[in-house]
Amino acid sequence: VWLNKWLNEQKIIGEGRRKNKSLTDEQKSRLAAIGMQFGVTKVERLWQQTYEELKHFYDENGHINVPKSYLTSDGKKLNVWIIRQRKARQDGLLSDERIRLLDELGMEWRNRVDMLYDVGFEHLEKYIAEQGTADIPVNAACDDGYNLGRWLKNCRSAYKNGRMKKEYHDRFEALGITFDTTDVWKVRYDEVKEYFTEHNVHSLPKDYPSKDGTNLWQWLEDQKKFYRKDKLSDERKKLLDEIGYPFKSDCRKSDEVRFLKWLKSYEVIREYSDEHFGEHIQRDFVYKGVNIIGWINNQQQRYKKGLVDDRRLVLLRELRINSYRFE
Repeated sequence: VWLNKWLNEQKIIGEGRRKNKSLTDEQKSRLAAIGMQFGVTKVERLWQQTYEELKHFYDENGHINVPKSYLTSDGKKLNVWIIRQRKARQDGLLSDERIRLLDELGMEWRNRVDMLYDVGFEHLEKYIAEQGTADIPVNAACDDGYNLGRWLKNCRSAYKNGRMKKEYHDRFEALGITFDTTDVWKVRYDEVKEYFTEHNVHSLPKDYPSKDGTNLWQWLEDQKKFYRKDKLSDERKKLLDEIGYPFKSDCRKSDEVRFLKWLKSYEVIREYSDEHFGEHIQRDFVYKGVNIIGWINNQQQRYKKGLVDDRRLVLLRELRINSYRFE
């Protein structure tokens, strides 16, 4: 007897999802006694189990600042699960009940970068209040050991490379902190614009150098990524659009083409999983031109590397293929 298939079938029958079949009260009671949860999906059960482990950590430590090395009982990194919950809420994929449960444990919903800025500004404001100056030396350190000078150096680098949010830049200026007046980003942009205008093109040769030897092609590729991830200011987006390089439209178009191709294979997998749920699948089995196991394995590998976007992830979690999960 394929025990896993039998258990799945009992759950389906017990939840009334199998026509003309039902379980007696005694059968339901016996299944419940060994852990069967009717009306609860596998994804929901796994979420609750991980939450209980997080709660156990909170009860022992009084906080949920989980170390990267801390593992759950099934060998998963608990801090990664926390990061996924934060991302799920940002994308509107986390229920109010789950948000409430995590709030009870003191969940910090901001991302790590924002939290680091908050810590830095807290020390910076205190330093300026005590020293009466905004001229911070590179080796400046606070009483608690916080390396304020190094943090400012990192912030200056982030600003020069266009990775700093406007709100943080404004906070620095309000405190009298000004970075290098030379706008390196604008210098790079002007060189790209000059090349595009001179050659009547909208792309650079690979490894094309800037006047100071920087790989200008790579810089332009980085701007494309920042544009797509909404990490550029509106002003810089506008400037990039003005030189005729349709960053956002090109990315969206190519992403949509890839998604439609992916969706075509997904629909085949979905059709097979709905019709043959619980059945054993041979590793080399091909259904309507798609290798079922090969395709699923590929999605799992991409998921583990954080390469599966939310649109695909929602669909993958609806698949009913034994032993595969995306949670």
